[in-house]
Amino acid sequence: MTDSSTSREPIAEARAGSSTDLSLGDSSPNSLAPTQLIRGDQPSVRPVPVGSYPFLAPARGPGELGWLGPYRVLRLLGHGGMAYVFLAEDTQLRREIALKVMRPEGLRDPHAEERFLREARLMAATPHEHLVTVFAAAVESGTVYLAMERLEGETLEKRLARAGPPEVSTMLRIAREIATGLDVLHRQGIIHRDLKPSNLWLESPGERVKLLDFGLARFMDDDAQMTQTGMVVGTPGFMSPEQARGEPLDARSDLFSFGAVLYCLATGQQPFGKANTMAVLTALAVSTPTAPRSVNPVVPANLSRLIMRLLDKDADRRPGSAEDVLAELRDIESGKRQPLWRRGTVQALAAGIIPVALLLGYLCWPRPPITHLAMLEPVEVQDWIREPPRRPEMGPFGGVSVQGRHSPHGLFMHAPHGPGGGTTRVSYRLEPRHRAFHVDVALNDGPTDCATPLVFAVYGDGRLLWRSRPIQNRPDRDRCDVNVNGVAILTLELQCPGPARGAHAAWIEPHLR
Repeated sequence: MTDSSTSREPIAEARAGSSTDLSLGDSSPNSLAPTQLIRGDQPSVRPVPVGSYPFLAPARGPGELGWLGPYRVLRLLGHGGMAYVFLAEDTQLRREIALKVMRPEGLRDPHAEERFLREARLMAATPHEHLVTVFAAAVESGTVYLAMERLEGETLEKRLARAGPPEVSTMLRIAREIATGLDVLHRQGIIHRDLKPSNLWLESPGERVKLLDFGLARFMDDDAQMTQTGMVVGTPGFMSPEQARGEPLDARSDLFSFGAVLYCLATGQQPFGKANTMAVLTALAVSTPTAPRSVNPVVPANLSRLIMRLLDKDADRRPGSAEDVLAELRDIESGKRQPLWRRGTVQALAAGIIPVALLLGYLCWPRPPITHLAMLEPVEVQDWIREPPRRPEMGPFGGVSVQGRHSPHGLFMHAPHGPGGGTTRVSYRLEPRHRAFHVDVALNDGPTDCATPLVFAVYGDGRLLWRSRPIQNRPDRDRCDVNVNGVAILTLELQCPGPARGAHAAWIEPHLR
């Protein structure tokens, strides 16, 4: 876990420069030495003295660097080849934020502003607890900036450099949260293209993972060329072989990068760490790294095998999706709780003791209790079909049916009628023991398909935790799995952006653990 000496480090996007700065042939003064490039370092940019940021309006009081739009800029958190990141105050909402501002010299690139605003759009389009949140993006006095949530903690890169590979339970939890963030991106048709330890933030307290830096992210079906010819798109030590070759990419490229990150997480070493950039690119093409379990024996064998599959040079032999990887990681986590074979097992098995012990252990092993929402009384209800849901035996709701499968604890929500659509929401009060919320969302078997797609959202104390894909037909389903640790009020929301026709939406077995 993060110690007190590092847990208060604010997010700097300290590696604020875009990875498009990493050019193999760049001879500019900001170019990197090969060993810096392999480590994922940013260009060595000379810091600008305080008070010499020409894009800031003059300070209006003590403790300020200046103003940018409605933001009171307090101090510099970090800088890179493309951007500065400042600690600022949103004077309208009275909260601290991280303000990412493009360096004036970056605007000489005709595509720089477009890339910068593109990053904001991509981040804003995918709100999730494991993705950094963008509040606003604007152009002010010829300067482009993003207003983002301020985080505290450290990057995974710093965590590994400080403490080395974590214990297995932490290793698996971090891996699962990264996979969850990737799954959210890929479901939206977005590939990150620059996944690496320095772009993964461990938020304190608790070291919850946040994916950072969407400067190279793009939609999978977007053919627009957002980078210049000859530029290294990504970080050599973590890019996929197809990315290094400049080929078209899909989500499996991110999975290769994820494998490289997991290799670092499991071993403290990079899988393709070589003496220079060309050696790294060559290793990507021809070398197979040593299995993580051979480097660090505490790594579970099934996790080691998964990492090696992710690092397969043939994309067709990697796992098919981040969702598949997430399922495997959950299986590995649950496997940690299985009884271990010990000395004398063969003799005990022959005597018939082990089967009985295993059966008793399975029956008696403590499991996290489940609380179905159908068993809770809502604290706030808006526009339910007839009345709030109650226990199945109390009616009128005896569960729901989806694709012919009856769910006894399922709940209905009903989209508002009318040409403009609207929003339906219900809230529940959680207890401190509730740590996670799980649910599938779909249309129930009763109504016809919707004229307008519906969107489900989950909020914790007013903050968006998850949003579904559009649900329009009965075969459409989406799965929500979010952390609600510390949340007092859980709110479920059904949004209908247009005319609703028979739009009875179903939460299938919504429950808390």
